[in-house]
Amino acid sequence: MENKAHIPVKQWALPLFLVLVCVGLYLPGITHPFVYDDHGQLEENAYLQNKSHILDVLLLRTLDDEHVLNGRRPWLLLSQMLDYRLWRARVWGYRMVNLLYHAGCVLLLYLLVLRLSRDSLRPAGYAWFAFVSALLFGCHPVLTESVHAPAFRADVMYSFFVLLYVLLGIAWGKTTCLWRRAWLGALMLLTLLLAIGSKEAGVIAPCCLLLLWWLFPVVRPSRRAQLLMGGCSLIVVGLFILGCAGNATFQALNTSWNGLSLRYPTNLYTLPWLWVRYMATLLWPWPLIVDRVIVPVPTWWSLRCLAGGLTLAASILAVFMARRTVPWPGLAVGWMLLAFLPVANIIPLYNPMAERYMYFMTAGFGMLAGWVLTRPNKTCRWGLYARYGILGILLSCYVLLTLWRLEDWRDDETLWRRTLMDEPCSARAHTWLGVEYKAQQQIANASQMFEAAISLNPHDITALVNRAILFGEDGDLAQAEACLREAVMRRPDKPAAHWNLSVALQLQGRNDEALESARQAVALDPYYTPALRGLIVLLAAQGDYGEAIEVSERLLAIDPEDPAACSAVSFLRASPDGVPLTE
Repeated sequence: MENKAHIPVKQWALPLFLVLVCVGLYLPGITHPFVYDDHGQLEENAYLQNKSHILDVLLLRTLDDEHVLNGRRPWLLLSQMLDYRLWRARVWGYRMVNLLYHAGCVLLLYLLVLRLSRDSLRPAGYAWFAFVSALLFGCHPVLTESVHAPAFRADVMYSFFVLLYVLLGIAWGKTTCLWRRAWLGALMLLTLLLAIGSKEAGVIAPCCLLLLWWLFPVVRPSRRAQLLMGGCSLIVVGLFILGCAGNATFQALNTSWNGLSLRYPTNLYTLPWLWVRYMATLLWPWPLIVDRVIVPVPTWWSLRCLAGGLTLAASILAVFMARRTVPWPGLAVGWMLLAFLPVANIIPLYNPMAERYMYFMTAGFGMLAGWVLTRPNKTCRWGLYARYGILGILLSCYVLLTLWRLEDWRDDETLWRRTLMDEPCSARAHTWLGVEYKAQQQIANASQMFEAAISLNPHDITALVNRAILFGEDGDLAQAEACLREAVMRRPDKPAAHWNLSVALQLQGRNDEALESARQAVALDPYYTPALRGLIVLLAAQGDYGEAIEVSERLLAIDPEDPAACSAVSFLRASPDGVPLTE
């Protein structure tokens, strides 16, 4: 008699439970306001709020425009634009979209493990293994940053499409029907494009599929089919890279040093140690820190580099050894290694390490932990009970830690206070707390925080600019100008430094110099709306109404609802006598 796989619960019950738990876990923070990068990427981003830019995103015109924030991520941009059209200032809507993508990732991982484990585990055990793996992944507290913060949705989105690409790849390799293989292949390539369009790390999707085919012969298609899909996927990746070719910068490559990124060759010496740090955080997710300061490894013979290199080599060796025995540990470790590649700082990143980079990595960790805790034990029933007890304790800790971490994200001040407690060397935490103190009119505390930030990282001029603003508000324009000129000298590529210098000069009545600084700010970033507004005022004050109207129209093209641009155009188009100056 044929032995059919039997699942002792209804097929929809486990997936439904996964969704309820993994989504419900984050509902206590659904009404939290925007924090951290949400302000700059969403709340204050005029480009996203202009519906006329949707066509530019759909036609991939932003790929080679370095002035568009996240321009290389058109699918992410489109989702954020749709968020603004649907939710406006209702932050819970942005967070719900994040949760939907997260729930999708959990379900896709469940289906992936379920599909692969049917042929490698006893019939009654494969559904439980898939369920535990997906549950450990979905509840892991290290995911809080990427799931909770709408600005960090990119990691959840690309993971969703990579998982979908891999699942489609299994179905594509198993089918023998020509027309079905054709439309599945087209859907795979579209999914790959969406993954890369969500975040550049999506390029690892074909590698994940090849790893899976290599470890699980039961789902492996013919060599010709593998070459065909691999070649088509490489073409998609190549076309995307060509579309970005006009963009001069990539992360911290070819840009002024921000004081945090790992410069060559220390990025390569630090790479193995980063692998150790990521694995340690997955195993022991405490404390969770929004701004991790990484001390570079100076030489290859450093103890950290050697220890990390041995750990990395052992991980790679484990993948090869697992192929001959049990493929699941090999797939889990290989999955984490592939997820690590884009964030290994081979190409230096602005932030060398971040919890949001670990989202896709955590799926591999979930598979590994699920295999360890649910694999059959024929010799000792008490060992099985012990593992189930460990699983219950682990899940309870994950839930409690996630709920605890959500409280840290309830507002900017709480988040950065917690960061400063766990990472006292974080210049970013000092700067953000200084901004919060400034808003609360605690000027002495704000000044102290800005001074500490400048001392910790002189290459990040945000604190220096804010300190200049404090001087300006106190009436000390000379000192404010000195701070801003120092900021321009340190980071001449930052439009905020030039724009604030323009304001300081204008307040001193030096309009010609102020106009020049405003022009430099706009030249560095044509979408920098504060400088565009200030440039309109300065041009109008000099009587250059024609150029002032031109700048106003540029501002309207970015944000048609900008009240300053609307009033400026209507005012400047008429002379004092009411005669139109331009048509």
